[in-house]
Amino acid sequence: MGFNILEVAETERHPFVPKPRNINEAGLTHKSIANLACKHLHVSGVADLHQLSATIALSDTILETVLGTLRKANKLEILAATQASKGTRYSLTNKGRNEAFALLAKSGYTGPVPFPIEQYRRVVNAQSVKNCPITCHAVHTAFNDTIVSSQHLGHAINSSRAIIIYGLPGTGKPFIYKRLTRLLNKSTWRPGLYMLKNL
Repeated sequence: MGFNILEVAETERHPFVPKPRNINEAGLTHKSIANLACKHLHVSGVADLHQLSATIALSDTILETVLGTLRKANKLEILAATQASKGTRYSLTNKGRNEAFALLAKSGYTGPVPFPIEQYRRVVNAQSVKNCPITCHAVHTAFNDTIVSSQHLGHAINSSRAIIIYGLPGTGKPFIYKRLTRLLNKSTWRPGLYMLKNL
């Protein structure tokens, strides 16, 4: 979801990027996931559960619930597995294709599920530089082979404000930026798409 929820390896997953176990934890509505699944199947033609999970970026468990509802509504049909597929395959019925066509006319988006704006705010706040205090020793270590006022840089970083480094061309501004990013020493998680309103 967003960055995508399944895109992050389990060993790299942070507490503020939990893997949703159900639709409620995903922060989405059943309808929004079902609509996106219909559009994906309209584009792909046929897909198995593993393929849908990878493209929509939600777990098999959540998708099985949604696909079951679509099947009961006669929008989805189940096809036999093939040697190339990983289990049961899914395809839209005529009713499902008509609905997917109408949905695509409103929005052509067929990527991973969007990230709810409330969760987006929580992820951004959790990654604030305020939560990553930089020690004087760390700054000295990062710039020990340069002629830079590490004391001023340390104050600037811990101020939690934007930093502007200015100077003449060739004075090493990009070099300083790269050294500064080493001090944070962690990845930043950014959703690829967020949703302002659950439709």
